[in-house]
Amino acid sequence: TEAHEVDMAEEMRRLMLGIAGEAFFGGDVLDEAREIGSALKATLDLFPRFTLPFANQLLRLPLPANRRFWDAKARLDRTVYRLIEQRRTTRVDRNDVLTRLLQAHDAEGSMTEEQLRSEMITLLTAGHETTAEGLTWTWHLLSRYPNALERVRLEVDSVIGDRQPTYNDLSQLQFTRQVFTEALRLYPPAFFVERQPINDIELGGYHIPRQTQIWTSQWVVHRNPKYYARPNEFDPDRWTENFQRSLPSFAFFPFGGGPRICIGEPFAWAEALISLAILTREWTPEPIPDPPVEPEPLFTLRPRHGLPIRLRRRKDQVAPSTQNEEGLTISL
Repeated sequence: TEAHEVDMAEEMRRLMLGIAGEAFFGGDVLDEAREIGSALKATLDLFPRFTLPFANQLLRLPLPANRRFWDAKARLDRTVYRLIEQRRTTRVDRNDVLTRLLQAHDAEGSMTEEQLRSEMITLLTAGHETTAEGLTWTWHLLSRYPNALERVRLEVDSVIGDRQPTYNDLSQLQFTRQVFTEALRLYPPAFFVERQPINDIELGGYHIPRQTQIWTSQWVVHRNPKYYARPNEFDPDRWTENFQRSLPSFAFFPFGGGPRICIGEPFAWAEALISLAILTREWTPEPIPDPPVEPEPLFTLRPRHGLPIRLRRRKDQVAPSTQNEEGLTISL
């Protein structure tokens, strides 16, 4: 049977960028996907520099990495400004985010080009990168846990059959949701959250001056044995309703929390579950041992060398895998 070797990390980014482009730009971004994806990747790869002391000053230095960043930013700006201008010129009324932003007004009038550009780049970045990484890590786990993959397929076959999945199917894809939830726990794409208090505060007996950077790590909390039995093991069955109700606030926060929780969380769940339903129905992922899969903390938590996967069409699968399914223990 024929197998196809692909970088699943790259494939998921391309897929999620297409979905985000359809939702935010009404499909206009599909023709620009290669340019936008390349520019976004270049800027996101340099994100750790923004967390360094004196980051603004460092970015002004004529270093090769800085030149790559400014070149990628300029390419991204040109593409997004062009899409905005095309929509203004054609005045096409589409049911997408860009149309709604162009129609938005406040006491000071409509949004400026700079405001539109900032909103659209933020939405594109947050709307495809984190979901793509969440799906990448899900495929990593499903390729190593064929029993979980088979249970996802049985559920998809039962709920959806041969037709295309819809939003109304999501509530019935319970085990598929549990698999994605467990992937987000073990490999949270947003692996830290940073906040700064606007005033001096007392927190947990500590005095914290205003504008102090406070970092919380999903990676650390999600693997805390205080909340999770066998915290380093892949166990989708842990996500029962009773277990979820028993978790305290912020024991599981892949999308952040509080008043600044990610506004795109429902969108991410929908695109992730529907994508898993469609793809697992057609393809069997098989792991490729070399290079080893290692988490790399950049803007999001990515596999350092991508995720090489061997895909085989489900109908060509000869026999169920008997691969060992011991729990994974992975350190960062």
